[in-house]
Amino acid sequence: MPERGTAAVGTHPDTSPAAVASDGRREPVSLAQRLRELAEHLPPGGSLTITRDALLGLAAAGSCGSEHGVAPPDLTVAELGGRFHRSPSTIRDWCEHGRFEGAYKLNGRDWRIPQAAVDAFLARQRRQPQEPLVRLSAWRATRRAE
Repeated sequence: MPERGTAAVGTHPDTSPAAVASDGRREPVSLAQRLRELAEHLPPGGSLTITRDALLGLAAAGSCGSEHGVAPPDLTVAELGGRFHRSPSTIRDWCEHGRFEGAYKLNGRDWRIPQAAVDAFLARQRRQPQEPLVRLSAWRATRRAE
């Protein structure tokens, strides 16, 4: 039982992930809007007790497409190294040589690479014809010339 001046999340009927429109349809409600509604139901100076499961439930219901345009977080050197099967030092070198447009150093130290830069890098790699570094049959031409 919550103390006086507090509210427990998950027990109030207004915490549902959809709001009823004037025509009776249920429309999705953003996470921020649901949290704002909870805060408005608190008395002045009140506090909010929320369980981990209730918070995860609010976040899961809020991520069902109600917030469009949220960009994915930028990738770290280690994440990109794992994705490309390269060492972090190789990825840092690529960043320093401008292979990822929009890559930046966070706090002047750690590289962050936007997903759009990774997509552009991959598109450039697919367009370039991949020639072998060494022609394996080159020894035949040398041997025949003798």
